[in-house]
Amino acid sequence: MSEAGNERPRTISIEGQYLVIPDKIRLPPRCVRTNVPTQESDYRRLQLTAGPQFSILVLVLLGPFFALIHAFSRPATLRVQAALSPAVRRRFAMIQCAGGLLVPLAIIGPIVLIAAGLRNEQVVIGLLIGAPLAILVGIAMLFAAPLKCIRKQGGEYWVEGCGREFLTSLTAAARES
Repeated sequence: MSEAGNERPRTISIEGQYLVIPDKIRLPPRCVRTNVPTQESDYRRLQLTAGPQFSILVLVLLGPFFALIHAFSRPATLRVQAALSPAVRRRFAMIQCAGGLLVPLAIIGPIVLIAAGLRNEQVVIGLLIGAPLAILVGIAMLFAAPLKCIRKQGGEYWVEGCGREFLTSLTAAARES
């Protein structure tokens, strides 16, 4: 942190459906998705990379060279403490588990079916198209996150994924203070 005289105020604002926050901030003790009151144990430290999330997947698909370049390019990262209700955490854990099951099934399934003698031309073409698509969907599910940082400008980050009730409560709290 900088000296007290040079430090910018740490404000939270709303722009449409986006929460605009500075780095290293702790959000109020309510679930960011459902606005349900939460406890201290419901807080999670999230590290969100600014920019489109699919770009990492595209770079990995282009090859390991591009993935390495991205890994060392140091994209802007927002560190935020946000509360997630147990129901929301459970939902995202289930999505990630489903993705973890889908990827190996999409890899092993076609091999087993072809080895078992299923050589119908339409089935093989379906597997060749469906398996990579299932792998991509599974990878996206593995990296599912409750919040996404869509851009950084100056010292502020635009965060997507907060519930409308949570954003409304922040606006009401700002008016009262």
